[in-house]
Amino acid sequence: RLDYLRTGRLVTGDVASCRDTEGGVHALIAATVKADGPGVTQCIWQDPASSGKAYAARIVQVIHEALPTAHVDVLVESKDKLTYAKPVSAFLDPRTPANNGVRRGVVLNRPWTLGYLAEMEAFGEKTKGKKDQVDATSRAFGVLDPASPDFATSFLQEMRRVRV
Repeated sequence: RLDYLRTGRLVTGDVASCRDTEGGVHALIAATVKADGPGVTQCIWQDPASSGKAYAARIVQVIHEALPTAHVDVLVESKDKLTYAKPVSAFLDPRTPANNGVRRGVVLNRPWTLGYLAEMEAFGEKTKGKKDQVDATSRAFGVLDPASPDFATSFLQEMRRVRV
């Protein structure tokens, strides 16, 4: 879950991931959606192929079975993963100027933190293997994108949370 605060700080507040059977993944999604509650937008990547449409529809169904009032945002992939990851990478880069001396990105120190950061740091043009957390973070950031024209009015007035 990403939280974008009025101070301009992006907080990685929670990461839920697993490598499991389809049922196990669906159970984790349902539990996470329930824990997040209705105020958190659930975001899903959709592969442009027809199987991607069916998979995204099934995940939306799992989310709505867990929390019928959940808001779900589905993005059909149209670019490569690196293109989606660049904006959040630039925003979180420690070399990017701070906002009034405050770091722009913070990852909470939790049991998942080391694995999450390792995956984020290993991601690049030649990355193979695990990158789901990078995809999820870049997807959530795309929803919270501070550079978008509507960001100031829709997100700076209140804290907004997104779960991928």
